Amino acid sequence: MSIILKTGSLVEFFDSLKHTAQELDNHQTITPKHTIWMETADLSALLKPQRTELLCYLRNQEEITLDELVNSLHRSKSAITRDLNLLLKYDLVHILPHHPKRIRPTFMREVLEFVARL
Repeated sequence: MSIILKTGSLVEFFDSLKHTAQELDNHQTITPKHTIWMETADLSALLKPQRTELLCYLRNQEEITLDELVNSLHRSKSAITRDLNLLLKYDLVHILPHHPKRIRPTFMREVLEFVARL
């Protein structure tokens, strides 16, 4: 299963919803879609080398602490925190409530597809 991270206008987003609603109205089987609609600037930011490295690293982790990320990726805590905030915005990671410094990726071994329309 793939998770699609895509940009698009509000009209495109609602067109996608309308298409799914029409399928439901016609009693068609709905294929699950795992699409995350993103702002263009955020998708562009996510594609920066340090952030893609973070995504690739998180893919192989069930849980990890902020300090472990800092040490493993040789980056500052503030840089990792900034990148995690972007991932949190789109629900690509969770901060565990009982351990506020533990991070759990939500995509694990899923393929992440990036789609941008200009």
